[in-house]
Amino acid sequence: MSDFIYYLMTNFTNQIVFLHVFSAVIWVGAMASSRYVRVKPLKSLTQPEEFIFETQRYTKFFKLMTPFIVILFITALIMALNFHDNAYDSDGFIYSNQAIELLKLVHTKGGIWIVMAMNMGLMAWINYKVSKNLKMCSNVIGCERCKEALEIIYNYLMPVNIILGTIEIMFGVVLRHAY
Repeated sequence: MSDFIYYLMTNFTNQIVFLHVFSAVIWVGAMASSRYVRVKPLKSLTQPEEFIFETQRYTKFFKLMTPFIVILFITALIMALNFHDNAYDSDGFIYSNQAIELLKLVHTKGGIWIVMAMNMGLMAWINYKVSKNLKMCSNVIGCERCKEALEIIYNYLMPVNIILGTIEIMFGVVLRHAY
């Protein structure tokens, strides 16, 4: 496996890094634009049709982001394994302490990306539940519950992912210039 990773990172470094950065920027940028560049704020939604439109919009968003998240994780795994191979030899001995410190940052990045993916999954699940409940929404109280659920995505979960994604991009810049 390490020979394959070495081959990839030796021959396709720019392509792997490009795909990784591109996917991260698309994911974080799309969340920021979805959150902050909205035509109609959630507070102004009053009709069930408007809520249905919002859940459909979020469903499309989650489906659009899935390939970028998958590409991000695949490229991150390839680069993390390459960092590991540069920090330890085949017998497990340390090459350099700087490489070990960079590997710690790589693991931190991986943990944050996993939290972001889980948060994205939670947003998709909440959106799915809201879209199912909207079909039974015949009164204002039911619509209010759906509105509150969408506001959880909009006001809390998405900003958390935007902040974490911005931190991740900064960690990536630090890693790229440190290595």
